[in-house]
Amino acid sequence: MANVYSTQFLTSHAGAPVTAVVPDGFVAVIRTITAFNASVIAPETAALVLVAEAVTIWQSLLSPGPPDVPNASAVINCRVVRNPGQEIATNNGSDIDMTVSGYLLTLP
Repeated sequence: MANVYSTQFLTSHAGAPVTAVVPDGFVAVIRTITAFNASVIAPETAALVLVAEAVTIWQSLLSPGPPDVPNASAVINCRVVRNPGQEIATNNGSDIDMTVSGYLLTLP
């Protein structure tokens, strides 16, 4: 039996749009989404979307930071499966930092 390790699928800083594509021969399982609102002034929206399907799998309005303010950050645990060639993308406000990680499994 092979070991399974988490891998980072994407990182978005300051709201930058980022897209990750599942490589051929693999299935990706999104397990954890983290988001932080770096603004000290305004709430910002954080969102992760399945590109081809135009489906938002997670969205939240995060209060302004610093980190000790409730709702300035969010950690979401999920299990979303993406097949080879499928994409996931960020759709964040301009002050949102986000990471998405999970498992990249080889196909049988």
